[in-house]
Amino acid sequence: MALHRFVILLNKEPEIALKDAENEIRKAGGTINGNSKEGAFSGPTPLGHVRGSYKQIHDYEYEIIITDKPFLLPVSTIESEVRRFFIH
Repeated sequence: MALHRFVILLNKEPEIALKDAENEIRKAGGTINGNSKEGAFSGPTPLGHVRGSYKQIHDYEYEIIITDKPFLLPVSTIESEVRRFFIH
């Protein structure tokens, strides 16, 4: 069940952007698995884990789906952080 969906537009080649995102997510204590077409990620927050997936929908455009989040953590905060990981 998706809790929140949004679209991001990468600012560099997908393979490079996703490798950078993988490095940033792992530095933050999270995990990411997949390839440049689709995958899943999770990461810790002070309130609990966030889990989600990504899927390429067109060239540099990706749909992000947040599937699990702590009740008290606003989706706007999660979206902002996920955008930071994928577009930096």
